[in-house]
Amino acid sequence: MKRNDFFNKYNIHSSYFDFFTQERINTISKFINKLKKSGNFAPKEHSIFRALENDLQNSKVLILGKDPYFQPGAATGIAFEVNGLNNWQSPFKQRSLQNIIRVIYQTYTDKKYIFSNIRKEIDSSYFEILPPNKLFQSWHNQDVILLNSFLTVKIENGKNTSGSHEKQWNNFTKELLTYISTKNPNINYFLWGAHSNSFAKNIINGNIYSSNHPSMAFGKSKKDFLFFNGFKETKNIVNWTGISKKRE
Repeated sequence: MKRNDFFNKYNIHSSYFDFFTQERINTISKFINKLKKSGNFAPKEHSIFRALENDLQNSKVLILGKDPYFQPGAATGIAFEVNGLNNWQSPFKQRSLQNIIRVIYQTYTDKKYIFSNIRKEIDSSYFEILPPNKLFQSWHNQDVILLNSFLTVKIENGKNTSGSHEKQWNNFTKELLTYISTKNPNINYFLWGAHSNSFAKNIINGNIYSSNHPSMAFGKSKKDFLFFNGFKETKNIVNWTGISKKRE
């Protein structure tokens, strides 16, 4: 596949053109074609590079996840977003997302609450935040790169297949982070957990905010995700609730 055709097919922004050499595109295309023949994978093909749709030069924050969700139908191509989750009152199993909302709540209120209490405040409009099916798109529109380090994952009857495509994407992501941090030296990087933090050495420029993974938040260590200050330090450039302030 030619480079322009590849960019058009996956809606990748032209600011990544130098990164996607013809050789790299050939390798990726071969792998994706193999995936399509061998069985189920996530996210859907057209969403694999969704994190790279915006102009790299405008990017403000990059949040690095690991895999797309391996539960059938859950992955969207955006790190941590849960497909089909339309409001915060609906039950969902992704503890990472619950704890992300806890820290965002703390960022704007200076209060530490468990997620069930925050859910009540959202329901009663004491705390205003966009619903999940709009919140991640808001971040995406504000030039937050929500990147999974492995862009695809195998789907196999609900089994935990995390890391199933690591071999295909690991070096890709290392080189991509070097490219991103070289082209735009002003990005803030959120690295959560040992896996994401292992990519820190590939980030040449920018500010790095690191913590333990949001799936494991207990508040017992300064590295715990509940003490993560990245949202607070960047709330002047990204509106993490997605709610526009009303004029007085």
